[in-house]
Amino acid sequence: MKPTTEVTTQESTHSNASSGCPVPSKKTVDEADPSYRLNVIPLRVPALRERRSDIPQLVILFLEQTAKRTGKPIGSISQKTMDLLVEYSWPGNIQELQNVIERGVVLSKGSVLRLGADFLPLETSHSSTDEELAAEPTSAATLESIQRQHILQVLDQTGWLMS
Repeated sequence: MKPTTEVTTQESTHSNASSGCPVPSKKTVDEADPSYRLNVIPLRVPALRERRSDIPQLVILFLEQTAKRTGKPIGSISQKTMDLLVEYSWPGNIQELQNVIERGVVLSKGSVLRLGADFLPLETSHSSTDEELAAEPTSAATLESIQRQHILQVLDQTGWLMS
């Protein structure tokens, strides 16, 4: 019987993922150096924006999971919200979609999930300048809307990491 060793590996890709942080995972292996096995079959997972047909199924799954976990009686999603989610050009992965659904369920007050465009992650434009981002808000903007916009920008810039 060969002795086994428990090791922690970090796997990452060359892709431009929004989080960029490799996730450690524990594995039991019977080799001293298992790293040569990690790239035997490279897998490419297309971005969510390239798999729009998957979005409705993912939305329903995340809605059911979150409603069950939070104890909220939300059983469906409005067609307008579903269309909004499918048409959005998701810059990242399904974690962004899951975050949007979770946020919507937590803040929802009815049994049908209805989200506006303000629930979607802000799309970052590489052409935006610091002056444009710091531009004065319109006089019609409320303090609450300005604070919300600022919080959403900061969360988007940090990949929605809150620690």
